[in-house]
Amino acid sequence: MLTIPSPGVLAFRSRAVRRGCAGALLAGLLLLTGCSQAGDAPRSYGVCGEQVTPVGATAAELQAALDQARPGDTLALQPITYVGTFTIAASGAEGAPITLCGADGSRIDGGDVAEGYGLHLNAASFWRIQGVEVTAVAKGIVLDAAHHNEIVNVVVDEVGQEGIHLRSNSSDNAVLDSVVSNTGLTDPEFGEGVYVGSAESNWCRYTDCAPDASDRNRIEGNAISDVSAEAIDVKEGTTGGSIIGNMLSLSSDPGVDSVIDIKGNEWTIAENTVTHHEQLGMQVHEILEGWGVRNTISANVFDAGAGQVSVEIVGKAREGANTVGCDNATMSGDSVLSNVTCSSLRRSCPSCPFP
Repeated sequence: MLTIPSPGVLAFRSRAVRRGCAGALLAGLLLLTGCSQAGDAPRSYGVCGEQVTPVGATAAELQAALDQARPGDTLALQPITYVGTFTIAASGAEGAPITLCGADGSRIDGGDVAEGYGLHLNAASFWRIQGVEVTAVAKGIVLDAAHHNEIVNVVVDEVGQEGIHLRSNSSDNAVLDSVVSNTGLTDPEFGEGVYVGSAESNWCRYTDCAPDASDRNRIEGNAISDVSAEAIDVKEGTTGGSIIGNMLSLSSDPGVDSVIDIKGNEWTIAENTVTHHEQLGMQVHEILEGWGVRNTISANVFDAGAGQVSVEIVGKAREGANTVGCDNATMSGDSVLSNVTCSSLRRSCPSCPFP
């Protein structure tokens, strides 16, 4: 172990907005709310801590450090590019997570957008991944049967398929204050920004033919853009997650019809800024009986194209107690277009400049 005499605050060039600010990004009010836009100057993502384990400069040394990590360890990456793909199988513990902490310039480069996972948390729990860029790989960060992990202030870009995927009953995880962009370079139909769960057609592959119960996952404060499929895709089988305070948009020629797609149950979608000029803002589907129900959509701001529907509750999902709040708004000040009547909800966005 090495004791670092300085406070250990590492600068990280994140373009992500502060969590909770996205819902307040109405034109002309940025200065009043204090929210910063994507692309701001470098920000500190936190303190790695005084007691850190420095990681060597090679891919082999990084993999060895991941294999040997124990609860409470902090692994400090160098400000260099680690070429390869990496698997995390060790676990931290409640109150003693393992931290993989990057500096400005810490990067994982898979070297091939058609192969591999940049970081694969395979049955690994109680990790905090922060301040690292993952690029040039098929899938950026994948969690399988992984619980109580935090992905914070990472950048995932230039990947062949999806940016971040939580699947195989991965629950109680959080994706926070991160940037995902330029996905789907090899398979545009699989280029989601953040993907939670798995489609029913893959349940036998990942969860022994049972629903993929990737539950209570939080996606908050992220900037997701230039993605070839949905910015956030929530699959049937998932329950109780939250999508809050994100800035979301698609690529110029996406292969999907909405920015957010919800097929799970009891999700909260609130305070997001959703740009959709040619596609729908968000859809809720009940493609499998009992799924796509009891979701709440409130206090979001839509930058919508003329005549574009911002919220669509599709087919049978209209009978599934899904709620669209009257506190959703548009950048233009026009009414939010939806195919269902909105409901008056208790105001959940105190900073939002609308009733």
